[in-house]
Amino acid sequence: MTPTIRPATDADSGQVVSLIAACWVQYPGNILDIAEEELGLCAVASNYAARQGRLWVATLNFPQAEWITGCVGVVPTPHNPQAQAELVKMYVHPRLRRQGLARRLAALPEAVAREWGAHTIDLWSDTRFAEAHAFYQALGYTQTGETRDLHDLSHSTEYHFIKPL
Repeated sequence: MTPTIRPATDADSGQVVSLIAACWVQYPGNILDIAEEELGLCAVASNYAARQGRLWVATLNFPQAEWITGCVGVVPTPHNPQAQAELVKMYVHPRLRRQGLARRLAALPEAVAREWGAHTIDLWSDTRFAEAHAFYQALGYTQTGETRDLHDLSHSTEYHFIKPL
C-alpha cells in the first residue's frame, strides 16, 4: 500500500504528535513537550498557515481509519542570508522507512521554496538523528558546520544543513 500525501489539517494534530513521538522514542533523552516546547503541534495547519508555511502528511487509508505515516513542512526564512526557506518537521514512521516516502516528502518543501523564488533551502536536525543526516546528504544537503543549542528539555543541539535549489 502506497501512502497518499496531502496538506495537513488541524484535525491531524493528534496523529502528527503520535508520529513524532514514535520517531523520537528511538533516541534516548528526547522529550516531546507539547504544552511548552511544541505548542504549534496542537493545531498544525493553522500554525503553519500563520507562519506563511505549509505542512503535508502522508497517510495510509484503511476502510475505518486513516493513519498518518509521515509529515514534512516548509516555512519562509526571509531573515536568513543563507536560505530563504526551511524544511521542517520531516518525519517518517520507523516501520515505513527506506521505501521512498521520505524522498517524496522532501521534494514538496523544495518545490515550494522554488515557487517562492528561493535559491537555497536549509534545515536543522538534532545531532542524535544520524540516520536522517545521511539521508539529507544523499538528497544533496551539505552540513555547514554550524550548530545551535535549543535550551530545551531534551538538551538538543542541532546541525545545520543547506541545499542549493
